[in-house]
Amino acid sequence: MLKKKLTAMITLIAMLVTSMSFSITALAANDATATYTPVTVNKVSDITMTSMATNVQAAYIDCSNITDVGMYSYYFTFKLDKPSYVQLTQFADVVEYNFNADFHLHISTSKMFNDIYMTSWMNGETKSYVTFLEAGTYYVKLSAEIHDAGGYLNVEKSANFTVYAQEAPRSSNAIGYSKDTAIKFAGTKGKGIFTNKMRVQWFKFTLDQKSDVTFTSIFSAPGDWGIANRKAVKIYDKNGIEVGKAGEYNYDYLTGPTSLEGTLEGLEAGTYYVEVSVGGANVFEVDITMKAVDKYAPNKPKAVNYKSGNKFVKGNAEKGSTVYVKYNGKTTKAKTDKYGVYKVNTSVLKVGKTVQIWAKDAKGNKSAVTKVTVKNRQIAKPKVKTYKKNTKLVKGTAKKGTTVYVTYAGKTYKKKLTSASYSVKLNKKLTKGATIKVKVVDSVGNYSKTVTVKVK
Repeated sequence: MLKKKLTAMITLIAMLVTSMSFSITALAANDATATYTPVTVNKVSDITMTSMATNVQAAYIDCSNITDVGMYSYYFTFKLDKPSYVQLTQFADVVEYNFNADFHLHISTSKMFNDIYMTSWMNGETKSYVTFLEAGTYYVKLSAEIHDAGGYLNVEKSANFTVYAQEAPRSSNAIGYSKDTAIKFAGTKGKGIFTNKMRVQWFKFTLDQKSDVTFTSIFSAPGDWGIANRKAVKIYDKNGIEVGKAGEYNYDYLTGPTSLEGTLEGLEAGTYYVEVSVGGANVFEVDITMKAVDKYAPNKPKAVNYKSGNKFVKGNAEKGSTVYVKYNGKTTKAKTDKYGVYKVNTSVLKVGKTVQIWAKDAKGNKSAVTKVTVKNRQIAKPKVKTYKKNTKLVKGTAKKGTTVYVTYAGKTYKKKLTSASYSVKLNKKLTKGATIKVKVVDSVGNYSKTVTVKVK
């Protein structure tokens, strides 16, 4: 018995699924094969004043096929060359005064209406729907649902369908629907636009120095289109880690602009992303302002190049800062470039000397001091060629201009070379088995490895 009931139930479900699939397929087929009437877009400078527009281009709807209660659909298409606020209006003689009917509006980017952008119930003699649409081609299905024909079916039945558009640019060409398409701040300001489908806008900015950053976000829409009841402003670093919030609130449904404000303290230099999200009603845009206050001292500069013999110190510091170098009792300075690289001229750097480096930003905040010691750049070692026992001479070759140092029997002798050879006279005779050590030093203190030989 149970088995028979289950079999009957499965059969019934299969019949329902087959029936539903057929209905859906048939509806999609009707939409795809329908004739779509092109509608001219009426461009206006103020979408809230469309009722005052003159020479309005509208599509005429012949509703003479309405002969009984039921659903009657009419199809249109229009194209937007730029992101725009859009008002879709139906001026209907067929509604209210002629017989009871509702108009249902469907917008899609496909004739199959399998990616419906939005649907709206448009009841009344003249009703409008307002939204924001990206540039592109759109398909509209306007359906008249007849509830009660009454005695009015013999009178004239017609309607008009009109599209108004007001260009609504963002602060960049990016759409801002994801981190990868984030809108760059134009200086300290950004402007983003929400849609019925996409209720998030991403912004991107870069800090050159550690700062306290205040974000002020104003949510608004043309006229009294309405403000969403949920808003949040969150900040993420370049790795996608949330570093703080600049406002997160729930509101009742409001009309007119509303704002959020919040400050994040001590944001380090770097690239950040701002996620602005809304929920609920028809919010269409957000104007966000970023104010950075630099009250933090720059990090200590890094010294990368301070080689002996150079007449400069080079390294990295906070972008936009001025770097100071104190060397040999004198202080010199230079500004960093757009990459934070500095190069400060000095007198000739000599081995063993100390260099002090610090930075000041535009606000006068001073960093801690970096201290480095000029290091030896090893030069070629000398050659020792003559060092005979019972003589007082040590001879060899080395680089011209260097000073040769010869150490023997606890005493060091030096001689500056005016040629590539040297001859150093000692106070004592060389004895068999004695050790001689020789090295050279250049004019800025760079020294060679020590050469050690034994008298034979």
